[in-house]
Formats: sequence, structure tokens, C-alpha cells
Amino acid sequence: MFRFIHFCLHIFLFTYILPLFVIIKYIFTFRSNPNLFDMISNSYMKIMKLKFQQINSDNKLEEMTKTIILTNHTSFADFFIDPFLFKCPVIARGMAILVSGLFGISSLFFDRTIMINRFKDNRNSIFEKVKNKNRFFFYPEGTRCSHKELPTDFLTKTILDKSDAKLGYLKPGLLKSLYEYSKDSNTNRCFQIIISPNKNKILNESKYLIGYNKTITYYVGEKINIINYNTFDDFFMAIKQEWSRCWSEAHKTI
Repeated sequence: MFRFIHFCLHIFLFTYILPLFVIIKYIFTFRSNPNLFDMISNSYMKIMKLKFQQINSDNKLEEMTKTIILTNHTSFADFFIDPFLFKCPVIARGMAILVSGLFGISSLFFDRTIMINRFKDNRNSIFEKVKNKNRFFFYPEGTRCSHKELPTDFLTKTILDKSDAKLGYLKPGLLKSLYEYSKDSNTNRCFQIIISPNKNKILNESKYLIGYNKTITYYVGEKINIINYNTFDDFFMAIKQEWSRCWSEAHKTI
């Protein structure tokens, strides 16, 4: 019970109280600190004493342009960590923004979240929201899991149901929408996969755990250009193969 109360208090402090204090500071320093969300994130990282370390030496984040980043979703901590680390917005549903409190609202107004409505937005409207972004990222459907190894039939299994969502299987979802729109509009974007194996060590809502003074490691994959694939099936297989490779490399370190 104590662990649960401690976890809930931590979430409340960092989604409402910390942003409120930073907003007050922002009012007096906005000229030198133009992005409120980055100020809140930076404060959170300092308080939690978090560090970042790229596992591989190539494919640096700062070199990514016109890039769509695919990354793994492990816990509530992702919404704090990933926009700060990638320095670009995430495609997210309104509910994810709502549960993140003032933190989530600031991300929406300071270019760290692109909000979509799963019932109203189609591939055209989604692409209109992201087409002018230098880079952005999202969590591929069906890949929220904390397993060290992916399923053995990860590359070959094609028919998925809801029970597979926590096992790590990749679903077409938004990937297919972005591919089809890029082909229809003759717009080439490259995809790049980033896997972090230990983000759930910071916040783990399933176990009510909080981690301080941690080093978050991440592995950056190779670029995959839409223009190189004539069919979605070929493109999707290339994504799955690279996702599997990056997952394996990233989890060698833990």
C-alpha cells in the first residue's frame, strides 16, 4: 500500500506541482528559455538524476533530419523521457495528454505533442499535421512490452489479436497510413528505430516502482527510406527486421 501511495504522489507532483512551479519561473525567464515543456522536462531529469547514454556510436540523434522515429513504449515514464531526449514531438491521443496533467498540456502548446483523434483523423489529416515537422516520433501499435526477447515468430506472424499486444508484435497501424500517404503524395521520409531497454526502471506503473539516479541507454538503428520499397509488405518487413535487430542489440546491455 505504501508503495502505491508513494507512486501516486510522485506522479501527481511531477504532472501538476512541478509544472506549476516551472510555469511561474517561465513567466520571468521566457526570453532565455522559450520552450516551457523543455524547462519542465529538464527540471524532472535533474530531480530524478537521470543520465542518457547511446549504446552505439553511429547514427547520432542530432544528425536526424526529415526523420520519423519509431521507439518502444514501456511505461508512463516514456512521456517524460522521449520528447526530452529526441527534441521533437510525439504523435499521441488526447487521453495520453489528459492523464499527463500540466506536463501534457505544455507539451501540446510547445511543439512536443501532435494530438490525433483515433475516431476522426485519417491518414490525410494525420500527415497534414506532421508534414512540416523536421522529425517526430511515435510508438508503433502492439509493441508496448518489457520482455528482453521478442517472440520467436515476430518476423513471420501476420494475424494478430488483442492478446498479442503485450508480447511485442508489430502492427501496421500508423506505419501503413504514413507509408500510403507518402507514396500517394510522392513525399519521401526516412524511418529510424530507437530502442531503450530500461525506461521502465524510472517509472513502472505495473509494479509501482520509481527509480532515481539511473542511466537510460538507447540504441539507434539504420535509416529506412520509404522510396526504396514498392509495396507496404516489403517496407513493413524491413521495419520488423530492423526493429528485431535493434531490440536485440539494445537488450544486450542489461
